[in-house]
Amino acid sequence: DLVQNYVSFIKLADPKNSLIVPTFNIDLIWHTHMRYPRRYIHDTQILCDFVLNHDDSIEKNVLSAAYNQTTKRWKEAYKSNYGETIDRDHLRTNKFTSSCAMVMGPILILNAASEGEPTTCASCGSACEGGGGGGGGCGGGGGGDCGGGGD
Repeated sequence: DLVQNYVSFIKLADPKNSLIVPTFNIDLIWHTHMRYPRRYIHDTQILCDFVLNHDDSIEKNVLSAAYNQTTKRWKEAYKSNYGETIDRDHLRTNKFTSSCAMVMGPILILNAASEGEPTTCASCGSACEGGGGGGGGCGGGGGGDCGGGGD
């Protein structure tokens, strides 16, 4: 559930919306993820269509206001309080979710093949490009069961 919350947090990211602030647990996972830069770059591009920057030097008052805004966005997107486990049934129908980034059991399924190779969704077996022009990614609407690239 912690990893699913992290993935759900990452999917809230929007390059036009200035800042999202993690909970303590999400921040721990985020820092761990960033310890693998290639993987982090690849995964955040799939989930958000861009590489999500992490800045620990933001002033406390700015951080506090952004945290409140993140809390509101989380509540709107996932119909739960920020940091609480999200109902999986809601995740399946939420515009911020693609089954290519659903957590099943203890495994995060991002289906990232070797760099340069197409990825497939373990849930439906279809190509899962993520984002890019409305398919998958953060808030992308794309067709196909996994939210990537289908019409």
